[in-house]
Amino acid sequence: MPTKTQYDFVSNNIALVKEPILIIGAKMYDYDLHDFRELLAKHNFKNITGIDIADGKGVDAIVDVTDENASFFEDKKSFFKTIICMSVLMYVKNPFKAASNISSVADKGSALFVSEPFCHAPTSMPADYWRFTVNSIKEIFHEFTFIDEKSFFNHSPFVSIYFFHKFFLSKTCKQQ
Repeated sequence: MPTKTQYDFVSNNIALVKEPILIIGAKMYDYDLHDFRELLAKHNFKNITGIDIADGKGVDAIVDVTDENASFFEDKKSFFKTIICMSVLMYVKNPFKAASNISSVADKGSALFVSEPFCHAPTSMPADYWRFTVNSIKEIFHEFTFIDEKSFFNHSPFVSIYFFHKFFLSKTCKQQ
C-alpha cells in the first residue's frame, strides 16, 4: 500500500476526498507501514471499496484492473467520487486498459490520486512492466483535467538511485 509520501499527499489533500472511495491495489502486506483505510477512517469516511488482483487485508473485491470484461467496471460505472491508485500501473501489462477502466468508474467531478514512478529499481509484484512521465499519465488519463499546482514531485533514495513519484489530482472528470 502507500509509501509515507503517498500517505501524506492524500492526508494533506483530504478536503478533496469524497465518498464513495475506490482504492486500487488495496492489498495490505506485512511490511506496509501506512494504510489508506485507516487514514480515511480517521476522517470519518466509511464508503470505501478496495480492489486488488489478490485477496487479503484491505481487499473487498478481487479485480484485474486491466480486464475490460470484469463485471466490477460495468456494475460501478460512474460511481466513485474519489479514486486512489498508487504505484499500481507499473505492474500491469496494459496500463491503457487499466486507465480506461479506472476512468469508467469515476463519477463526474471525481478526484483521482495517482502516483507512479519515473525511475525505480525493478520489482516483481507480480511483474514489473512500466515507468511513467508526467505527460504519459496525463495521456492515459485524458478524461481528467489535472491540477498542476496540486501535483507533487518527490526525490527519494532507493537502491542507490533516485526514484520519482508524480502525484496528480483532478477535481473534475470530463467523462459523462
